[in-house]
Amino acid sequence: MSLVSLPGELYTAIVEQLEPSSWTQVVLSLSRALPSAPIPIQLLFHSIRIRHPQQAVSLYLRLWKAPGTTLALGKHPDPCASWIKELSLETWTADADVVINIIRLLPSLDSLNIRIGPSNFSPEHLEQLFENPIGALNQLSLRFRPYVKKASYYQFHKGVYFDSTLLALAKWPPQAIPRISIVQDPQTPNQDMSRKQSFAQPIVFFLLDPHLSVLIHSPAIANSMKALRLRIPSRPVTRALCAPPGRTEAYHSPDALPVVPNLEYLDLSTCGVIEGELDMILARFQNLKHLVIDRCAVLRVEVRQGEWAALGKRCALIGVKRARDREKELKAWLEERWVENSQTLGSDGGPAQLVINPVRPEPRTQRAGRRGLATATISLRDRPTSDPAQSIPVSSRDLNMPKPPVPKMRILPFVSRLQTLATTSTLEIEPSKHSAIRAEFEGGWAEGIAQLVVTRARMRTSARNGVRLLRFAEDAENSQGGESPGIDGLRDVDTNDDGAFAILDDKPPTLCLAGPGRNEHHVSGCGHSVGWDIWTESAEGSDDI
Repeated sequence: MSLVSLPGELYTAIVEQLEPSSWTQVVLSLSRALPSAPIPIQLLFHSIRIRHPQQAVSLYLRLWKAPGTTLALGKHPDPCASWIKELSLETWTADADVVINIIRLLPSLDSLNIRIGPSNFSPEHLEQLFENPIGALNQLSLRFRPYVKKASYYQFHKGVYFDSTLLALAKWPPQAIPRISIVQDPQTPNQDMSRKQSFAQPIVFFLLDPHLSVLIHSPAIANSMKALRLRIPSRPVTRALCAPPGRTEAYHSPDALPVVPNLEYLDLSTCGVIEGELDMILARFQNLKHLVIDRCAVLRVEVRQGEWAALGKRCALIGVKRARDREKELKAWLEERWVENSQTLGSDGGPAQLVINPVRPEPRTQRAGRRGLATATISLRDRPTSDPAQSIPVSSRDLNMPKPPVPKMRILPFVSRLQTLATTSTLEIEPSKHSAIRAEFEGGWAEGIAQLVVTRARMRTSARNGVRLLRFAEDAENSQGGESPGIDGLRDVDTNDDGAFAILDDKPPTLCLAGPGRNEHHVSGCGHSVGWDIWTESAEGSDDI
């Protein structure tokens, strides 16, 4: 049988076995080698990569001249434009207006990767681009490189920052955007001023914390995002990711609910993530499976022996820490409700209000004997004022009143779902030491899991003795709502169900210390390789940042 006689469906099935990034070249080669064969030409347009500014102009003219195309808003090119699923702008100098016009002609766009240099895109361009939702977008990647070789204070004087881009995306209606990447390239020696003179380079985001928090917790993003790559060199981002905007107390609804509940992959490399914030990340993103924190100050400069074991134990016990914090939040909420109810009864002619003037504690009597030399003879505190309006507010419960009758509740610690952890210390670690470090990390993880088993068994005994035992809600249960705002995100544990207390998977996460570059020192199945499969952009220059 001749290759020319093969059906077009078979050619399509063969090409689809390859990486989408190679489809264009393969289809083009087949069409030239077999001009009379039914080669699926639509695959030629599946993945478009613009590597030179002139290619953007040529693509725009090709789409504009396609049969049935029109530039009127609300109408889409046909048929070529509907074949384009992935568009990647891999040049820093393409004309922004041309690129925006191309994107508006693509009704079925699934993946969009854009490079924003110091002269091609302005904040107004991106704000205009993201004013309305784009196609059926499943992946969005924005990569910024704002650095210039000559000092310019244009950005500073005009206030040229890309904060409006985050706010524009946050205004989108709820839709599925499972993969989002926002990357700012760090300065390399070639980009730095190698001469003796230096100057401050432009920055991408001015008020990153509040605007990032608004984006991550917006209806368009919060419930659909599964992978987030956020690389903003040296900028603190953890609190903006973990705390919803405008919420300061975690026990108030809806902050008790999981933050971005479906997030499984998180890359915060080069960001200002410090050691104490690692616990915050793992506690908030309970379904997180892959965490990449290369070139972050998570570990100290001098990594002493036992520190990797301590890190592994902390990762295993993160559910215990989150459960204890949530118990404190729940107790505070219950006490607050009890005080409010008591006040309501008092105002209706019932018992007197519990919020009364504070009772000053009796002064302590001094014991006889010689005073120590460290005993202070003066006080640096402000003297209390007699004006009630200027008095310091006290707790809503009198110190002499009985303790609120708050029911005893415990929360079952969840088991971490972390599968991979990729990190590097501030000092480079020799590859020959990687295996020993991984063994130390896994030993700490095993110790933490053993402690977690004991803790969960002890709570099961307490539950059978009358203590109410709660657990963190699963993803499918979050939309059901709780009994009251104070226990949103929590569900009762069935103490008769042995599976509720079993730890089904105690395998330690795969620890990779090879860094972002693609080299032979990576562990099989590490978080870096997972990220390479997620992001469809070109590998050139995308990993060594």
